[in-house]
Amino acid sequence: MRQDDGSGFFYGWIVVCAAFILLTISAGITYSTPVMFPFFETDFTIGRGQAAFVFSCSQVMAFVVGPFAGSLAEKLGPRMLAAGLLGSALAQSYGELVFSYGIAVGVGSGAIYVPLLGLIQRWFYRRRGLASGLATAGVSIGTLTFPIVAASVAGTFGWRYLYFGFAAICLSIGLVAVCVLVADPKQRGLSPDGVPDGSTPSSSEKTISGLSLKEAVRDKQFYLLYFCSFGAAVLSFMAFVHLPQHVVEASREQMHAATIISVIGLSSFCCPADQVLRLQRLRSPLAAVARDLCDNNMFGGEDLIRRLALVGRRAAQPIRRLRTERRARSESSPQDHDVGVPR
Repeated sequence: MRQDDGSGFFYGWIVVCAAFILLTISAGITYSTPVMFPFFETDFTIGRGQAAFVFSCSQVMAFVVGPFAGSLAEKLGPRMLAAGLLGSALAQSYGELVFSYGIAVGVGSGAIYVPLLGLIQRWFYRRRGLASGLATAGVSIGTLTFPIVAASVAGTFGWRYLYFGFAAICLSIGLVAVCVLVADPKQRGLSPDGVPDGSTPSSSEKTISGLSLKEAVRDKQFYLLYFCSFGAAVLSFMAFVHLPQHVVEASREQMHAATIISVIGLSSFCCPADQVLRLQRLRSPLAAVARDLCDNNMFGGEDLIRRLALVGRRAAQPIRRLRTERRARSESSPQDHDVGVPR
């Protein structure tokens, strides 16, 4: 296979740029939602819990749809996102808002995030961590910028006009970014990282060939890792939902709610690409686990279960090795137990 189309520039980086743009839009719209809670409460005569349920519903839909989204989902995601935003802007009842935003926008977000980074895995092997870090930086940029803009526009023109504007962004910039996406480098006569064919092993063969789906779902390490991730997600979204409202009550300023979300986005922006590059150079077992999480953080369907189980097994290896060494020392020194020497 050829390296590229003669320009010397690897097309995979264009895919990364498109993913960055799409993730900026998707995350920016999603994480500016808590700023809209007071507007929802006023327009639909609901309480804070009902307003928060709209956001919670969208996130549940995104996490349910994401791992099982097909290869075309990243192309359909912006359209679904725009449709949900238009429906939300036109909603006349709380039920319509839940359906339009809680379901449609959630499905659109899930159909963008996971499939997009799964696509990047096929374009990169050696630089996969860097490419994934650069793409996911779009989440931080969207979280940093969109809430402040959303609070200002909604306060001046109304939240419905804001959502019309968000839908226009999805249908213009989002669809332009989608047009440059290519599902597999082979479609352009390329190989991962743009290197000659055969010089890098297949990512899927290297990462998941040693574990079947049946073995993965029977591995307790997978469930431990899953519930740890679930708990971290719950705590994270609790901060996104309730912290901005607490800030508004304390300061009486709606813009402060947007600011606190933007601060979270700014903090998360400081780590992706630089930390991934650092992890690439480390050799410790924990660094290997973190490197797996960075390199393989987005995939779909069965691969998700297989890779999580593999990461869980690797995380448990140091503990198992320590137990084996302690057991070996105990068996080789039985006299220590007779004299009360502590193990």
